Amino acid sequence: MADKTKEERKPSKIKKSIRFLFNVPAWLGTESIHEGASWIEQLFKKVFFRAPTQGDAEDFNAAVARLNMDDAALEQQQKRFFKTSLVFLLLAILDLFYLAYLWSRSSLLVNLGVLVVFGLLLIQAYFYSFWSFQIKQRKLGCTFKAWLNWILRGRV
Repeated sequence: MADKTKEERKPSKIKKSIRFLFNVPAWLGTESIHEGASWIEQLFKKVFFRAPTQGDAEDFNAAVARLNMDDAALEQQQKRFFKTSLVFLLLAILDLFYLAYLWSRSSLLVNLGVLVVFGLLLIQAYFYSFWSFQIKQRKLGCTFKAWLNWILRGRV
């Protein structure tokens, strides 16, 4: 009984302090990096892949009835969404020109900030254009592929 097994032995204070001082995964923040990568993966899946439909998912006609909208209001909202997407796209193009201007005149960090704004403007343009597409198709839960066919070829 005097001889303890490896599982029962407690690590010495020196081993604990060495592990604490030389904890490379904690220094690198591997846990935070893993959480961030998982979050980006989930965001990518939400944006580009259609989630499986559930039995209680609302269809387009039910949403129109719930919002008390008629065909004229839907048409007006569809046009409003499309025009808003064009405004965001125009702002993104202007931001891209600004990025090209800054490329030779400022630091990399400023360029990175402008590039992030460019990405956010493109995402907003996509969202509003996608909502316009769903109203035009009179269908909720459209896919990214269907939207892309509508944008590039004018058909679904």
